[in-house]
Parts: sequence; C-alpha cells; structure tokens
Amino acid sequence: MREMLRGAGLPDTNRVYEDPRLREVERGYSDEASQHEFRKVHGRFYYRHAGGESPADCFDRTSAFLESLMRSAARNGTNKFLIVTHGMTIRCFVMRFLHLTVEQFESMANPENCDIVTISPHSEIISPVFETARWAVSGLELR
Repeated sequence: MREMLRGAGLPDTNRVYEDPRLREVERGYSDEASQHEFRKVHGRFYYRHAGGESPADCFDRTSAFLESLMRSAARNGTNKFLIVTHGMTIRCFVMRFLHLTVEQFESMANPENCDIVTISPHSEIISPVFETARWAVSGLELR
C-alpha cells in the first residue's frame, strides 16, 4: 500500500482506510453462466444475480462512499485520493463521479487487474475516455 501511495505521488500519512462499500458486486449463489440470458433481457446494469446484486446496487454503495469521500476531502482540505478496488466498482465510481448514463456504463470494459484509472480535471487528461466540462477519465477501455 505504501508503495502505491508513493507511486501515485501521495504522502505516506497513515491515512489508509478500508471501506466495505468498495467490494466487488456479489454474484450470488447460482452459476453465472446460467444467468447470461436473463442478463441480456434486463441489461448488464440492472440485472440482479440470483442471490446477489446488480451493478445498480454497486452504484448505490459507490455513491454513498463518494459522498463520504467528498465530506472527508472538504474537512481535511485534501484533493488527491488513491482508491484501490474491483473492476465493477471502478466502473460504477466513474459513472457516478462523471454522471454518465447507463449506456455509457455498459460501453465500458471491466479493467484488468492492476489497471490504473485516473479521474482528474479535464485539462490534465490527454486522451479521455469520457469527459465532462470539468472532469475526465483515462485508463478505461471500451467494449
């Protein structure tokens, strides 16, 4: 963790938090392959795995996390964060932060292990995958 902080140019301040809201989507108890046809009918974002959750549920958890993160940033005067989490959660975070549509979410490929996804002010991203007037994201692949 300390090496990741150092590599990201963040100070090693012992402010490392674990947050269970940043876990991967719970895939449930049924074989995932047997659910593919249902997922096609309901869409990738809204399909809730049997005994599990949907990316929309993950989006809700991620939204709650982002609200806490922004309050912490305001309280501590911080403007850089390193978030280490799972692929679906990263995509939900990007969707929430940039206010993307469900269609834009579904166009994103899941990041590979150890991929780096960066959200920064628009002026600091050279080739953004998605952008708003203020923010942009790089490091994601599209399907």
